Amino acid sequence: MYKLFILLLLNSSINAMHNSCKRAKQASQREQRDFLRASPRQLALQAIRNGDTKTLHALLEYIDLNLENSSGESFLTKAAKENQLTIVELLLATRKINLRTQGSVRALLWAAQQSNECMVRTLVNTGISVNGKDNLTGYTPLMMAVYKNSSSMVSLLLKHPALDLTIKNDEGHTAYSLAVRLNYKDIFHTIHAVQK
Repeated sequence: MYKLFILLLLNSSINAMHNSCKRAKQASQREQRDFLRASPRQLALQAIRNGDTKTLHALLEYIDLNLENSSGESFLTKAAKENQLTIVELLLATRKINLRTQGSVRALLWAAQQSNECMVRTLVNTGISVNGKDNLTGYTPLMMAVYKNSSSMVSLLLKHPALDLTIKNDEGHTAYSLAVRLNYKDIFHTIHAVQK
């Protein structure tokens, strides 16, 4: 009786392992099919999310780098949003990115929002306008830095020679008046010192 019990238990375990392996193989085959069905755009977005420069580099000739979704976000925006500096550098190195699109402006806004000084420098040094406005809020990168109360980012952006401190957002605020409204004293003193 004991041997019969052991044989049944072993048989049950073997069947469970077999079923588990079968399910894993089916899942793997599904993943491969999904990968093959995915568009180059989807694969590029996944590569950006994962920081996979090798895959993204291989896909560059198959995608329009200036393509934007309905929110005005491009591949460059996605890379900045994901805090992927190496990907941002790779995309900019292609020289196929229109630096005047909403997607490019949004990339700079995300970098400023995240206080990512290296990314802001990289984006600004390639020619993305430091005065570019978000089409939803009218915020500039400086206004975003003010809103996030990032003194270091505000100081970095204030050093840019083309910065225009008179630009107003959709609520009619300049970066200075936004800092005053939010009561960020250090920031409004810093901006006020530059305005003189």
